[in-house]
Amino acid sequence: MNKSGIRLVRLTLEEVSDLPILYEQVFGRKVDVNYFLEKYNAARLGNVFYGCCAYDGSLLVGYTGVRIRELSWCGETRLSGESVDSMVHVEYRGNNLYRNLIEACQKILVSEGIPTFWGVPNEGSGHVLFNHVKWKRGVELHRYMVPVQSRFLSLLMRLLNRSIRKGDAFMLFRTDKQPTPSFDQDQVITLKREERVARKGFLLELEGLCFWVRVHRSVLYLGDMDTPDSLEHFKKGMATLQGVAKKAGLTEIIFQTAPGSRLETLFNPCYPIYPSWTLAYQNLGDAWDLDHLRLTWGDLDTFEP
Repeated sequence: MNKSGIRLVRLTLEEVSDLPILYEQVFGRKVDVNYFLEKYNAARLGNVFYGCCAYDGSLLVGYTGVRIRELSWCGETRLSGESVDSMVHVEYRGNNLYRNLIEACQKILVSEGIPTFWGVPNEGSGHVLFNHVKWKRGVELHRYMVPVQSRFLSLLMRLLNRSIRKGDAFMLFRTDKQPTPSFDQDQVITLKREERVARKGFLLELEGLCFWVRVHRSVLYLGDMDTPDSLEHFKKGMATLQGVAKKAGLTEIIFQTAPGSRLETLFNPCYPIYPSWTLAYQNLGDAWDLDHLRLTWGDLDTFEP
């Protein structure tokens, strides 16, 4: 291990093949190289990759990914970088490597004329971003957990569905329509691309409302949804979603959103609020004030399957 000899290089197609090994070492989960190719491909913007790798000789020991995202504010659109998949090999932690990777990514974004870098750090990365790289704190997301049924009943329902060879419980409600934003024009929001929505889940239409969801194990993750025109309409839509989730053998529905959305005003009186991630951001040039950045769970890398 030669910490003094570590070199930082911008991610290219050549380095992508090294990422799955480090990802498994850090996160304990195997992913295919296509996972990274699909996530980071920004060819439509002129450059494919914006992340930064750290090598000790030929060994990849650290990485910070950057996914290019489109932001909208008052009808204007700009590009931004979302910090994702930051990882440092266990033997190389505690020597400012993560900080160096973040600062290198910032230089890449500046060189490409992209003025904003943001993300949702965990406790460890947040300490570095807020205290050493001087990122700013944004709003804290709210998490809502909507019960569907007990784990015992969930297991029985899935066994029953399997025994009678019942098809996808969501099939009858699938749609191509996407939810409309629940934030106001004076708030900065992310623009969702259709191919990303399809890759990260599927769309449902229930009670005249569109829901963007994905299923993982026994949980239905709600990435976004249309804003109902009344509290009664909201309760009806959520009750129907719970019913479909119950038939699918799921135990709960989880949704997260930044405060200040119209959806938040509907969820708050109906379900308990739990703390979640805090948005963090760094302005790298003539950027918008991301104190006004508002998003739902589907906007974030953490909604990935």
